[in-house]
Amino acid sequence: MIVGVLAGALVAGVGAFVLGRATAPDSTPVAAPPSDAPAEEPAAAPPEEPAEEPTDVFAAANRAAFPGDLIPLAEPWLADMSSCVANTDDGGPALGPGERAHVLCRDGGMYLHFVAYQSAEGRAADLSFRQRIARSSASDRPDAEEPGDKLGGVTGTPGLYVEYTTPTGEIPALCGIWWNPDGTDTAVFVDVLCDSLGGNWDSLRAVWQRHS
Repeated sequence: MIVGVLAGALVAGVGAFVLGRATAPDSTPVAAPPSDAPAEEPAAAPPEEPAEEPTDVFAAANRAAFPGDLIPLAEPWLADMSSCVANTDDGGPALGPGERAHVLCRDGGMYLHFVAYQSAEGRAADLSFRQRIARSSASDRPDAEEPGDKLGGVTGTPGLYVEYTTPTGEIPALCGIWWNPDGTDTAVFVDVLCDSLGGNWDSLRAVWQRHS
């Protein structure tokens, strides 16, 4: 299922546009005041509003791809990811079993999936699937952590955490982390080609830790 989503979803770019405006100077000459007339004090210039940070613009563009109930989960990631596309967009990811919303983004070579499930049963079924492939790949990836409870690195929110590896074969294996905050029917999972990790999960774990 994971491989199918990655192979079938060519992520569309999300453009972040910053519009500027320049005002041409008035070409009408202004007469100088008579020599015996007091010179007028120049009018105080209005305070300049602070320019919006590029990361804020970038985060706003990414936020627009998310339905409201997925924004809290996506918030810590918004400034660092790109090319977000929802299942409702042209070329967006297809909904998996039990899903009602799915947004796919990129962070370098990593694929970020934000999912809202139709029900607690849909979430439980996806958790069971992740746990199953984690168990089946344990012998191939002994460095993967056991599934269990883990606090989000930024939010401190408790949730269920699973590290998994897709089966090896003709398609290169994917290493991933799936995390579902407690009390929600949402989850985020991060996939990357296992070969890109150099046999060490630390970089993938660090990305999750900085944004969860």
